[in-house]
Amino acid sequence: MVQVFCGFDSNGESIMVSRTSHSPRKKDAEKLAREIQTQHARGELVTQKSTVAPLLDNLLLDYKVNGKSLDGASIVVNVHLRPFFGPVSIEKVDTPLLQRYIATRQEKGRANGTINGELALLRRSFTLGAICTPPKVGRVPHFPMLRVNNARQGFFE
Repeated sequence: MVQVFCGFDSNGESIMVSRTSHSPRKKDAEKLAREIQTQHARGELVTQKSTVAPLLDNLLLDYKVNGKSLDGASIVVNVHLRPFFGPVSIEKVDTPLLQRYIATRQEKGRANGTINGELALLRRSFTLGAICTPPKVGRVPHFPMLRVNNARQGFFE
């Protein structure tokens, strides 16, 4: 097991990053420790544990800064995404949790296209968290998307 000191958090407590080396050689463990230190120095290492709520706040800020339509996004975030995902730890968001969200929304009679739009906002919040400096997200989970069959029928002249 390799453990590397990465500074102090806002409460003054030590931030230690631990990884397991699957090799019995000491050189491999030292190499892993150097990789962790390099990632930390580049700002690529997620050292703070957080919930999804700050990611959703960052998404709304991104919409505001880039002049995107904030009204619809803020409704979806505050009414649907924040109550379900807001208190959840970022590391706990995985495909089964996303599928539970999909099932919950389908039980309420929401169309697949609507659910896909909501998931797209959540995926964007994770992507923004992954590309910010320092990164807030270590990995962006797989977001299962639903099949939408809403082809237009007929013509109007």
